[in-house]
Amino acid sequence: MNRYYYYLVAVNMLVNIIVFIPKILLNERKSGAVMAIVLAIFIALFLLYCYTNLMNQFPGKGLPELLKENTAKWFYTVTIFLHGIMWFIAGLITLIGFTDLIKRFMNPDMPQTMIVIVFLAFITYAALLDSKKVLYSIEIILLLSMPLIVVIFIKAYTSESLNWDFVRLPLTYYYKLPDYTTISACAYTFQGFLNISIFNRVFTKKQVLKGNMLIGIGLFGLVTLFTTMFIPIGFQGFQGVGDLVFPWIVTSDSMRMQFIFVERVLYIFLLLFVGLSIINIVIHWHVAVEYFKCIFTFKKLEWKGRNLSDYVIFLAFWVLTLTIANYLTEYQALKYTMIWLNFLIPFNLFGIAILWYFMRRAKA
Repeated sequence: MNRYYYYLVAVNMLVNIIVFIPKILLNERKSGAVMAIVLAIFIALFLLYCYTNLMNQFPGKGLPELLKENTAKWFYTVTIFLHGIMWFIAGLITLIGFTDLIKRFMNPDMPQTMIVIVFLAFITYAALLDSKKVLYSIEIILLLSMPLIVVIFIKAYTSESLNWDFVRLPLTYYYKLPDYTTISACAYTFQGFLNISIFNRVFTKKQVLKGNMLIGIGLFGLVTLFTTMFIPIGFQGFQGVGDLVFPWIVTSDSMRMQFIFVERVLYIFLLLFVGLSIINIVIHWHVAVEYFKCIFTFKKLEWKGRNLSDYVIFLAFWVLTLTIANYLTEYQALKYTMIWLNFLIPFNLFGIAILWYFMRRAKA
């Protein structure tokens, strides 16, 4: 597989260490979170393998092109619109979570609306770039961030403040059956592979996702989910960790870096994950805009030979984001995120079904 495919998967995994997924897992630490991680890995890898290999049957084509060639206009329009909505919400969830995080820990005196606008300005510029340039940006940010992220993880696992008795305690609830939302939350960690529905346009050579790389993705996902849930428990305690809104922020502030130019890990951690969150939102909204452009193209909106439909779509993104960000409380944001997560696995299965249909039709 193209290396950029793995970047898409890795960025989505790393960003979800800090936003809503840790809170969902820690709330269920006594009632099925451990089993949810195990089940979600197998479910997510199955979905990832099927979707990726089916998409690889059509090199150089995105899902919109396949839908246009093989389905009726009404089905094409509805499916494209639903995909655009799903990707817009994916970016919105991350944006709302990090806006609240920055206001609380980095700049409490700055109005939330202003923080959202600053984010939106960067995201708009980057998301409207060509797909290849977006992939290049992902590579640069990920390669710059990964060494420091590895250092932070090593520091977390080797810290004297980490109580391994607390870490082992959730494992005693391994027999508890998880609810569907917790499984969906864990499976969302792997959902970066869905972005190839648009970025497959760039992957012009037929490729295969090999078994060893699938195992590698599974192991990386397991380490990410284990770290996401168990490290905050090890630092904050099995009981107290459930009261934290951002468990990984408090956990990172419990660590110190001796002989490093910044002693408090919190500042390094925040800067790294703010950068990753921005590029993750760029990916999601780039995909969302590409979907919406397929059904909302205004031919009269042209300037110097360039169609401005994507700018109109992003204007709608701005209005919706500023409205929703000022309306939602922390509790509501988590509640609606959990509802959205419940649609992910059926959404995956729907995508696999239509790709399988396209493959059978192409062979026939």
